[in-house]
Amino acid sequence: MGDVFRSTGYYSPAVSHFEKAIEILEKSLPHNHRDLVMSHSNIGELLRNMREYSAALSHLEKALGLQQKSVQSNDFNLGILHDDIGSVYQSMQQHSTALLHFEKALEILRNYLPNNHDDLNRLYKNIQFCKSKHRL
Repeated sequence: MGDVFRSTGYYSPAVSHFEKAIEILEKSLPHNHRDLVMSHSNIGELLRNMREYSAALSHLEKALGLQQKSVQSNDFNLGILHDDIGSVYQSMQQHSTALLHFEKALEILRNYLPNNHDDLNRLYKNIQFCKSKHRL
């Protein structure tokens, strides 16, 4: 149900449904199950879209922590989570922290994506932007 609300732009009800899903999943699945990771990631993205950055970071960092416990350090989804966290920090004007996450995302994702992939190009641009802001 959360996906339906998200796809129609109703972010608050989507967050509520994903939070209810987490409550249910936590009772029935191992603490680092991928469904929990995805639910926290989904909530984080929704909260970022709602400009609730601190809450978004809380969920995205929770997803990252859970994911790190269950996969190798260069897993594709870790790259995506670092990119998402970097985007939140960039929105908060915390460019040095955003830069760290964008660089980690690039380090991971360049192992999976072709050199000319749009996501890699966006990461390069975000890294350059953060570096230019960090120098100021």
